[in-house]
Amino acid sequence: MVEQLDLRNEAAHLRRFIKNFENEQDVEFPYPIDQFVHEKVLVESFLVDARPILEYTHCDQRTKRRLADIGLRAVMKMLLLDNLVHGDLHPGNVMVTKKKYTDAAKAHAQAAGLSSSSSSSSFSVSSLVNWLGLGGSGGGSSSSGGEGSDEGRSDGGGDGDGGGDGAEDELALVFLDAGLVIEMDEAGHKNLFQVLSAFTQKDGYRAGQLVVEGAVARAASSQAAVASGIMSKRDEIATPVDIENFCKGVDTVFRRAKASERLTVELGAYIQQLFGLACDHSVRLDPQFASVAVAMRVMEGIANRLNPDVDLISVAGPLFLKGKWQVTTGGTGTGTGTGTGTGATAPAEEGDISGDALKK
Repeated sequence: MVEQLDLRNEAAHLRRFIKNFENEQDVEFPYPIDQFVHEKVLVESFLVDARPILEYTHCDQRTKRRLADIGLRAVMKMLLLDNLVHGDLHPGNVMVTKKKYTDAAKAHAQAAGLSSSSSSSSFSVSSLVNWLGLGGSGGGSSSSGGEGSDEGRSDGGGDGDGGGDGAEDELALVFLDAGLVIEMDEAGHKNLFQVLSAFTQKDGYRAGQLVVEGAVARAASSQAAVASGIMSKRDEIATPVDIENFCKGVDTVFRRAKASERLTVELGAYIQQLFGLACDHSVRLDPQFASVAVAMRVMEGIANRLNPDVDLISVAGPLFLKGKWQVTTGGTGTGTGTGTGTGATAPAEEGDISGDALKK
């Protein structure tokens, strides 16, 4: 949390997110104005007529489904492919705008010498003033789509299935406030895929064992640090107890999910049950894993508000396969990051997520 106080870190996170999503046309991040990045000051690009995502819970069904899919796919990409997850995904940090606005803002800022890709030598205070629309001659991004304008919305005339007329395809999600991010170490990210693989292979007990193995390793490491005087006794991690019942509990949760056929739309509820089991049996979860799980549940909640029938597995399946291939082989591919690019294709494995495979 302390790292968030240095706004240069947030600027660095934004640059990484922008790079990771440079080929994604419907996901945007504000970009830092390099000449105004300081430990205590961060100036970012201006969002034209962007609106909170929850304002779209009453628009047409096609638009809501589209936004839900974009949001889930973005977070799954962060987790499974990029290993850099936005750690503060509450609804206020997820905005909706028009693609044409984000494209125009980038072009305008670059022309003014204010974008991250522009040369710092071309910068002047007057260019910033004009860019913000304060110079008396307009020209700022704020001049397009004033406050209260409905141009950035695609209401489609209510809650019907029609009315979007393709307008939903012109929308983009913008993620704000990248000060808090979650980045797993190599071992933690690999363990995440092992746990997910165990679930996709319908082996909840094995998934529990993998979680415990990580907890045991962290406990041993902390105890060694305490013994050597590197860590205080109060920070020592206890060795998990009642491991057998924890693994059985995880298996029961998974079997119950499979029996109800609700895994695809209630994943967050099962993550919460996993947390409860960990507390009951003194299994210390990896803090990074726990943070990722919370971020997933928040985004899942937003998506469910937009589309109660959202299918997380269909969205995550291709990303999971590609991410697992990257982790196990060190490959990166050259596609867009959605699992449908032109790069090398991750081979499907029996039992892994592959569209409807996990639902059977």
